[in-house]
Amino acid sequence: AIFEKLNYPRSYYVYQTEDFHYWWVMIIKDLNDFEKLGQELGSFVLRMEEEEGFVFGEEFKGKTLFMKPMILQWLPDLSCMPEGAMKFDQAQYFRWGHCYVKVGFENEFKEQWVKMVQMMYAKEIGMGWNAYTGVMGTENPYCMWGEIYDSPLDMETKRAAAFKKLGEEFNALWMETLQFMRELEVQEGWYRPDLSYIIEE
Repeated sequence: AIFEKLNYPRSYYVYQTEDFHYWWVMIIKDLNDFEKLGQELGSFVLRMEEEEGFVFGEEFKGKTLFMKPMILQWLPDLSCMPEGAMKFDQAQYFRWGHCYVKVGFENEFKEQWVKMVQMMYAKEIGMGWNAYTGVMGTENPYCMWGEIYDSPLDMETKRAAAFKKLGEEFNALWMETLQFMRELEVQEGWYRPDLSYIIEE
């Protein structure tokens, strides 16, 4: 409500995973834009305190275990969203995969991922994902994929239909890809429009 009242200039999107983590996501163009974002947020936090009495540090004290800033970069070559890049405010239910790649095997991992993308397009699979790599604040080498759905049922239905069409060839490719990861973590959750701040563009 304060962001809206004070006309904060950027949108942000909030997601809640099943393990009670909240992800506060903002889009930046590059690292120069990130520096500008930091300056904006710093001055805005001061305005919130001076004009609205909202002391950011005090309001969240005792309510959070930690906050971890991260920067991810979209990887169009490893993404296969059929209708283009994901629109963040259209994701109702999501499935994220956090891939912690083995050091020294980054190229092999990417080559496998490109093969999966090509197979998805070749077999005209209706679902897909956006892929990202870690720039800052992640345990690199790191890659993340994100799928979006209307609901958990929609996810199960679309994934079942997709993997049936992809067949054993895709399963074998995925098993080959796993050997280049030291860890894989999958999270699911909901987009929270009630906690998000979207500027009409």
